[in-house]
Amino acid sequence: MSELKALLDAAAAEIPGVRRIDDLRGEDAFAATPEALKPFARRLKEGLGFDFLVLVTAADNYLDEPRFEVTWRLRSIARNADVRINVAAPGEAPEVDSLTDLYPAANWMERETWDMFGVRFRGH
Repeated sequence: MSELKALLDAAAAEIPGVRRIDDLRGEDAFAATPEALKPFARRLKEGLGFDFLVLVTAADNYLDEPRFEVTWRLRSIARNADVRINVAAPGEAPEVDSLTDLYPAANWMERETWDMFGVRFRGH
């Protein structure tokens, strides 16, 4: 296991509600509960140097529940590495925490996700 994978797994283990998920492309990807999103993102930014927000978007799994999957992709420029965080949101009144306080660039991307999918971001 690479050093980065070990560090990411240790960070995920510190926060209840975060688990590694399998990715077909071998990317570092994690599923987080809505409550775990912000603490995990903070740990990635402040502890592991994931200092750049690449994107915020969502997928609409129409007719399934939870209906939405909100995705954040973070990049560590120093490590030349990306990590993905997915959070499930219900079809009825979908809402997750905003990460604008950690990543100001999330402002526009959260607005776009709200416009396209109707997902609200608490604290935005």
